[in-house]
Amino acid sequence: MVAVIQKLGYFAPPVGLLGLGLLVLGVTRDPADIWMIRFGIPLIIFGLVLLPGRTHPLRAVFRRHPGRNRRPDDAPGTAPGTQSASPAQPTAVPATAKGEAHHSKTPPREPRPAPPQEAAIRLIAARDGVPGRSQSWLGGAPHLPAGMDWPRIGEVPMLFAAQVSLEDVPPDLWNGQGPRHGSLALFLPDGGNLGRDTRLIHLSGPLTPRAWPSIKTGFDYGHKGNVARDILRGISNGVAPHPPRFDLMMEPLGGPPVRGRPDLTNPGRDALRDETDLRNATIAPFDRASALALVLAHARVQKTALSARTHREAEATLESREAALAVLRAVEATVLSEETFTPAAAAALFDLLSSIETQHVRSAGQGAQGGGIVYRPILRDPRARPAYLAAFEMLVQTRLREDPSRLPPQVLTRFEAIWQADQARDYATMGGRAHSGYERGQGAGGVFLLELTSSERIGWHFGDGRHLGLFMTEEDLAQARFEAAWAEVST
Repeated sequence: MVAVIQKLGYFAPPVGLLGLGLLVLGVTRDPADIWMIRFGIPLIIFGLVLLPGRTHPLRAVFRRHPGRNRRPDDAPGTAPGTQSASPAQPTAVPATAKGEAHHSKTPPREPRPAPPQEAAIRLIAARDGVPGRSQSWLGGAPHLPAGMDWPRIGEVPMLFAAQVSLEDVPPDLWNGQGPRHGSLALFLPDGGNLGRDTRLIHLSGPLTPRAWPSIKTGFDYGHKGNVARDILRGISNGVAPHPPRFDLMMEPLGGPPVRGRPDLTNPGRDALRDETDLRNATIAPFDRASALALVLAHARVQKTALSARTHREAEATLESREAALAVLRAVEATVLSEETFTPAAAAALFDLLSSIETQHVRSAGQGAQGGGIVYRPILRDPRARPAYLAAFEMLVQTRLREDPSRLPPQVLTRFEAIWQADQARDYATMGGRAHSGYERGQGAGGVFLLELTSSERIGWHFGDGRHLGLFMTEEDLAQARFEAAWAEVST
């Protein structure tokens, strides 16, 4: 049977070409010749299914896998069926571990050497309240040369994000390319395009601390964090509109290259995000600023609802929202005018806020009691809660840096556990292979300089809670042209 198929295969090329000619003639005729088409298609299938025999003159043209059908005596680099140029000598037969003859027709392939792993380091941001003397840090303020102006895009000051000492990085980082003196300062656009406007500056020589100028917007904090910063701007002893300084600890990032960061969870932060009981002692106001944050978070919700009367706000009456906002302003002006704030004052504040209600019109189809007017406490509004919790965490960070004794022990215990889990997840990296999601960084063959991750603890979000990668070409890195680096948010 095999011999018959091989003989039929000898006629496969001309039969297939004949079928193709019949198909073309049948289709191009006017009208089309259906019989030519019917005969041509089976002949084409015959020519495609049966390959030409080994001795066929067109075998080399139709063979799909040149490596197949090679005879055992074919030497690599010679045409099939020809002898190797080396003289015929008895071949030594290798022995196995037991001394038995090894009968493999071809010598075993030597394993390919594993590609060298590119050096990478992890930069871990110190926890809040831990003093450090590192020459590398995230957030805070930069150290710049005395005669250097603060980087700007037009008239808008840029946002300082990080400064890394190149003297402390391993010599084999970035395949040994780039300078090993001075430091790199990373500045991001304030509302601009991250990919186009991000600026990486190589600094050398004497550097001095530089205070932030007045900025327009600030970092995208995410998860109501932007609202929280707006709230804290109204508090005289609130927080700065940029992240505090986090000193960086460097350590090797061992193990094989990975396609992305490990997706670590933080149950403590998830529980904080889902917190509904604002009277909980771990998140209740503990000083005048945190109490003001609670009032201003609810006032902002009422004010936003008044200025943007959408269909989602239509059920609450205009008069009730205006009344609630007026009461909240009175609370801000009078009840919290005292500098001292005690747990008793916090309880009285909650009682007062619980008494502020807004009228809602309930349609006849809602609830078992039908339509009518219902009253809802503003403390039950789910939009004010995340803004307050974000502002509360910022205040806890600030107090821990200024005077930890001002923090209640239960508050400090809860947030230190949250920040410790954040620390294990929100580290920065330098070097190594670009993670998946950086299409331009991977496609252009760029050097993976630096990666920052979104972090509620540090105080910035990139994209939808993603990562920010910095890349540059090997040629630019070898010439220390860091101004040619580009940024990309992972997908």
